[in-house]
Amino acid sequence: MNKTAYLSKSDFLKYLTCPSYLWLWKHKREVVPPDEEEAARHRLDQGNEVETWARKLFSDGKMVEAKFDEARQETEKLVKTGAKTIFQATAFTERGLLVKADVLKFDPKTKNWSLREVKSSSEVKKDPKHRHIEDVAFQKVAFEDAGYKIGKTYLIHLNKDYVRTNGLEPKKLFAEEDISDQVDKIVPDIRAMAYDALESISQLEEPKGCSCRLLSRSRHCPTFGYLNPHIPEYSVFDIARMQGKNLALLIDEEIYSVHEVPDDIKLSTIQRNQVIAAKTKQPIVDQAAIAGMLEELEFPLHFLDYETVATALPLYQGTKPYQHVPFQYSLHVLPDPGAKLEHYQFLDQVGKDLPIEQL
Repeated sequence: MNKTAYLSKSDFLKYLTCPSYLWLWKHKREVVPPDEEEAARHRLDQGNEVETWARKLFSDGKMVEAKFDEARQETEKLVKTGAKTIFQATAFTERGLLVKADVLKFDPKTKNWSLREVKSSSEVKKDPKHRHIEDVAFQKVAFEDAGYKIGKTYLIHLNKDYVRTNGLEPKKLFAEEDISDQVDKIVPDIRAMAYDALESISQLEEPKGCSCRLLSRSRHCPTFGYLNPHIPEYSVFDIARMQGKNLALLIDEEIYSVHEVPDDIKLSTIQRNQVIAAKTKQPIVDQAAIAGMLEELEFPLHFLDYETVATALPLYQGTKPYQHVPFQYSLHVLPDPGAKLEHYQFLDQVGKDLPIEQL
């Protein structure tokens, strides 16, 4: 299948981040930073594990194993043969919307299907990096445009208050939240944007820029550097908390380098110090403050480093989802000025029981 001929849910979320980013992902993927793919792959691995456990909430579920159009056909066959709960149910519309639902469940009372999306988070997230509501709204649009009657929509996420006992208990591990009202409110807009996105990826000409130019660095799309080669690697976007009117003022004047920031622009103390340090190539050091802090230290001094593990599904009895569990430490102790450092360490090499007490 031609990857530019359809719009998946993950494609659509890229479009919401930046339409130019989506175009490059579809037509010129080699310019998309590989670390973004690696991070996405790690999130996908954790999500798959959570999704596997969430399926245990539904004893009558049937799994769609195929891909793309064959998955659509398999889903339709399961519907015709009376399946009431379908995992990875697939809709593929004539105009090119492609979507898989984690759980598609039939309600015999309303004669509608309900959509359930499984997330490895511990709450419904609405920030630009997650967009859970838009995610489910896109699914509803695709299934409705494929001929399904969709009623309620839900998000299944981890219960942050769940504490593991001997084994994982799916009914306690997960919480289900009805997000129907939030989803239905934005469905018309999501439908319009979905077809706008399809239109944008059908264009043959590569975009010349992107819509991230007035956003702070943390909200830039992964292809910002490629799409804006004239903007230096260290730029005004890297100034601490540079956003809003000040950022717009600099961009409107085509001021991108920190070294070109005008002296009369209103900046916070932290921002001004950053600009001065960049222009003078000299660090700004408050030696008096450092000396005062050092004078307050009392011997013996301890230098501690430690490592933790935090997983979506709690690994140990007595822990919660995403709880940070320390499993290693390295401690250097300086008894007196000029004394020889003492070193203490621990590394859990068993990995079976909660290592906190032993540590």
